[in-house]
Amino acid sequence: MVDIDDWQTSFQFFTFMNEIWGPYTIDRFANFHNTKLKRFNSKFWNPGSTAIDAFAQNWTMENNWMVPPISLVAKSIKHLILCRAEGTLIVPKWPSSAFWSLIFNRRLEFQPYVIEVLDFSSDVFSTGRWSKDKIPQNEALSNLAKCLPDYCLNSRADNTRKKYRYAFNSFCKWCNLFNIKPLPASDYNVSLYLIHLRKNYNSSAKIDEAYYAIQWTHKLAGYVNPCDSFLCTSVKEDASTKLFGQFGSKLIDGTALDTNILDLLISKCILSIQDREEITKQVSTSQRNEKLLYILQRQPYDSFYFFVEALKEDEEDFSKIDGCKDLLYEMDTEKSKTIPRFPPMKLPETMKDDSLQLQKNFHYLINNIAKADSLIDHLCNGILTVDEIENMRDKTPKEKNRRLLSVIIAKTALTSTVAIKDTSKKVYQAFLEVLGEDDIGKDLVNTIKSTEVLVEDKIRIRLGKKQLLNLEQCPSFV
Repeated sequence: MVDIDDWQTSFQFFTFMNEIWGPYTIDRFANFHNTKLKRFNSKFWNPGSTAIDAFAQNWTMENNWMVPPISLVAKSIKHLILCRAEGTLIVPKWPSSAFWSLIFNRRLEFQPYVIEVLDFSSDVFSTGRWSKDKIPQNEALSNLAKCLPDYCLNSRADNTRKKYRYAFNSFCKWCNLFNIKPLPASDYNVSLYLIHLRKNYNSSAKIDEAYYAIQWTHKLAGYVNPCDSFLCTSVKEDASTKLFGQFGSKLIDGTALDTNILDLLISKCILSIQDREEITKQVSTSQRNEKLLYILQRQPYDSFYFFVEALKEDEEDFSKIDGCKDLLYEMDTEKSKTIPRFPPMKLPETMKDDSLQLQKNFHYLINNIAKADSLIDHLCNGILTVDEIENMRDKTPKEKNRRLLSVIIAKTALTSTVAIKDTSKKVYQAFLEVLGEDDIGKDLVNTIKSTEVLVEDKIRIRLGKKQLLNLEQCPSFV
């Protein structure tokens, strides 16, 4: 007799998931023998159990780890929804089961409450050099062999491992659509996948992530690396060098993209204030142009679309440069062939609308604030530091506005602790209060407060911040 409800996950698998979507705070279906966390719920009384019967508990305010008996999967999903809670649910891949329709609809799309699904049908640690027939029979050697996966995983930084795992899982899902084997994968199929990413995301960062994730996973499993082939390297190099097509050299050498364009891209949440600082550090106009295009290319979505939109908003000035009117027309024609796509991601609840409302009006405020000196004088007590004020003195009105707004946006975005969050709110309110002291300022304040912050805005700025952290990092491998 086989009890299909009697199953569990390994500690190695739990550690793997905890790095991706953790840290988990409670194990909802466990006993004192197999619990993965100090806090756990059990079916019957157990030493150390936080509570008996997980369904009698409120799952809100927890990051729940759930490996329920098969018969309780559907009930677990419904209770999670009822509590408006979040967590990770581990289930077998069983499309004919009753619970499957609670995860996917008939078109095999996620249900609205499902953020992401990881498919472990191609688990790297169950194939290749890790297959059961390769495990040493000697007990001492077998115990040492169990440590090998952790050593291999720990050879990479946490963020790198998470990025590679997510990218390889996306490759697995694409392979499943066409009945293709992801591990080991052929160089031909990997090349097709890179082309798929090129067409759908138009992002060199997205292609790089996939390329290095597939490479690392094959090396982990002990398989021949398909990414070393001429096919894969050709697609990757072509995508990296021609992301902006025939426009790259013309934009770098024949335009000036470091004035209004940067402000507009910040307002569209494509660039961050830090990005602008990186760009303006460059000495020459062509170097600044090149740095901007490099940052845009590293975004894991089609930044070309938004870049052309910014150029069109600045068309009057941009077209004054010799040849740029025709260039903009060609780029706009190319842009019409693309639809911006964003990778799925969970947004932190701490992401503040205050800061993004200011950022979305960055270009507008730079051009419409008429009394920067008065604002700076009023904000010198407790909001602006002496160094920040000194950095704004003796600048043109627009540059003064730009630097003031950069400081205010940075301070209103801070949310790491409750105290800092309260300070950020005070900075936002103080700025609006001082700005709205006259009729013109009141109109600006009303514009800021009425600005709608969309989920897409949050995704773009969140992705941009993550990309900035990795901008100068080059992947390395064993």
